[in-house]
Amino acid sequence: MHLSCMNGCPLIRTLIVGLILVAAAFGLHRLTASSGQAPATGSTTISESTISKNGEFVPARVRLILSVIPSLIKLQLGEEDVSLVRNEQGEFDGAILLSSSAQVMFLNVKADPSTTVPGTHVFAKLVIEPDGSETITHVFDASGEIDDFLELKL
Repeated sequence: MHLSCMNGCPLIRTLIVGLILVAAAFGLHRLTASSGQAPATGSTTISESTISKNGEFVPARVRLILSVIPSLIKLQLGEEDVSLVRNEQGEFDGAILLSSSAQVMFLNVKADPSTTVPGTHVFAKLVIEPDGSETITHVFDASGEIDDFLELKL
């Protein structure tokens, strides 16, 4: 008696690969899609008194969208930590003050090992919306852990 699926059925393998591709496409679409959402309640706000009188600093909203559930998120502007608050959509919101000189943002994201497979490719979309300037969007990607930087020039 001969069974055609004895050594691995090509149809089942094809369906599994198709499901994996659909899941990856959904994750990439979620990261790269633009959204016009309002800031989350409880997110950090900047008062007018913290802005320099000569206009040297520009307030900006920060959004971080991740493809995995994180165990660690560390976002820094220069040497200062950026406070992020998770909203209802699972995105992280915060606020920063940008100076007109070049600055560097550092991002470190570690995936939660209890919810991800080791070696999973991790994506993070960072959106910075400075007042009166164009939106800055950058997508980070890495295998397992993101530890990268972005140079900002206004």
